[in-house]
Amino acid sequence: MKRYIYIIIGIIVVAAVAIALIFYFKNGSSSGSLFGFGSIGSLPQTGTQGTGAGQQGESGQNSSTTGSTNSSSSNTAAQGNLVQTFGIVADGPVLDYFVDAQNTITAIKPDGTVISIAAGKTTTISSTTTINNIITASFSYDGKKVLVSSGDPANPQANIFTVATAAWVSAPQGMQSPKWSPSNYQIAYLAQSTSGMLSLATIDASNLKKASVPLFSLHATDLTLQWIGKTQFMLSDKPTMNAKESAWLYDSQKGTLTPMAYEAAGLESTWGATASGTLGLVFQSTGKSSSLKLTTITGTTYHALTFLTLPSKCVFATETAVPATSSSTTQSSTKATSKTTPSPVVSSYVYCGIPSDSSALSSVQLPDDYNMMAAFTSDLIARVNTQTGGEDILWNGSAQNIDSSDVKFFNNTLFFINRYDQKLYALTLIPPTQ
Repeated sequence: MKRYIYIIIGIIVVAAVAIALIFYFKNGSSSGSLFGFGSIGSLPQTGTQGTGAGQQGESGQNSSTTGSTNSSSSNTAAQGNLVQTFGIVADGPVLDYFVDAQNTITAIKPDGTVISIAAGKTTTISSTTTINNIITASFSYDGKKVLVSSGDPANPQANIFTVATAAWVSAPQGMQSPKWSPSNYQIAYLAQSTSGMLSLATIDASNLKKASVPLFSLHATDLTLQWIGKTQFMLSDKPTMNAKESAWLYDSQKGTLTPMAYEAAGLESTWGATASGTLGLVFQSTGKSSSLKLTTITGTTYHALTFLTLPSKCVFATETAVPATSSSTTQSSTKATSKTTPSPVVSSYVYCGIPSDSSALSSVQLPDDYNMMAAFTSDLIARVNTQTGGEDILWNGSAQNIDSSDVKFFNNTLFFINRYDQKLYALTLIPPTQ
């Protein structure tokens, strides 16, 4: 009898070990380490798309009530075979972030605290000063400075944080829609005068004692600004479906102001450099239908996309694939063999979070409801080749609620903040090869 008991116990032990090994290779080995992180946090579960129902999260913004624990922080792609890892890389609410070449993340939290995340360790690098009522926060082109606008939106206060010195300095008050230069520490901003004139000016964040440089003025109110090239700026009416908006391209070198779009409802756009030149992703809504197009800087449609999302959920990125070295034999007296390296192949893409339910945005007013946190989506992650218009689904996490915002591309990795929990996520891609 004891012999049978030992046999049964042995079978149970072997089965338990087998189950543990299966679990390890299925979960533990695939999750691994993401930018030096182990498993930190969990992904929100799928909830209802297209609604703003939720509770106040840590950042003071709406967050989903369905964000319970359901999986580890790293998963493989559901389809596409283009993704290595996916998961949470900053387990706490962030407003904006930057990732350097060593994959060190610098981020600013909703209270103005600046943190550094490296090899799974979070370090606070800012002072304990709390900034109330932050309107916008953004990193400079190299991630070494942070620009924060706070207070009254009509007369905001700007402050600049330098990461190396951990010091805050005040910038001139009244800088509306401030934007970093894509290549240095210049900041462009709009300023409204009491006479109703709106002026565009720049200021040097590395030397705030220098006077600002006015570029031009016009009779306008309530505009937004994007710095899209060395001397090119896009000025737009604030997007709403309830009015007709326009957008203009200003070139400070040429001194020209060119209309890009005129009297379009719900107009929203984002711009970026590609292998084909500067392109924009432009959204328009008529109330009954909406469109999303890749557009040239002159306003000509470059590609009409088959999916619908908002430009604020997208980012432009350029990838370089270095082909393998090829060998060739040169005819000579020594019959030497030389190796030649083909020229790198540059490809440009736009990455977007798009609703997994194509009708999720049809019942809401765009972009108003989404921008006011009255509408949420559960996203797929898509990639569009800007040269060919070809579209790929990179990630389809049907079990999680991902509403991507503040999308950026660093080191062959797509980063974004999830609006449901305000945490920072990363989607690491398989390196491009030719």
